[in-house]
Amino acid sequence: MGEKVHFWHGLKCHAARAACALVGENGAE
Repeated sequence: MGEKVHFWHGLKCHAARAACALVGENGAE
């Protein structure tokens, strides 16, 4: 169960970073 939580946490982190990068690029323009 712990591994599952860690897996989802990693997915959330990855998605948040991707969204942040997209927002940063859009903001730069």
